[in-house]
Amino acid sequence: MPDPNSNNDSVSAGDIDVAVYLEARNQEFLYNSLPTIFYISFLSVMGLVGNSVVFMVYYKRYHASSAIRYYVLAMSVTDMLTNAQILSAEVLEMRFHNTFRWGWACSIFRLTRSFLVGFSILLLVAVAVNRKQVCSLKLKNIVKTASHDSLSLV
Repeated sequence: MPDPNSNNDSVSAGDIDVAVYLEARNQEFLYNSLPTIFYISFLSVMGLVGNSVVFMVYYKRYHASSAIRYYVLAMSVTDMLTNAQILSAEVLEMRFHNTFRWGWACSIFRLTRSFLVGFSILLLVAVAVNRKQVCSLKLKNIVKTASHDSLSLV
């Protein structure tokens, strides 16, 4: 029974069905977050297309078995999985902001997000270490050649 002293303009969650109330909140949140959902969807599509192109180019064109080729292939696969899984999960969570009923799915999304981001970090560190080794070897050769040339001039 409604309280006679309460303001009739506000409706509490107890006066209506909770499921209807939560769905109304979902629709309101969806309406407010549509630009974000469109932007995340655009990023996901562009990431999938871009990483697919990178994968195909490095897989088909570069046949030399260098470490960088494998790093780039692994990074493109990791980024494709990230775009497909993480960004679509974000859109799904935004769509069902108040009524997302699959708790196990949230746990799997968080676990795969942590794994994929951690793997991307490891790949970037491996590329950086590899590039440092290559650049330091080239720098040593340049210094050695320059010192040899300068000694021969004297």
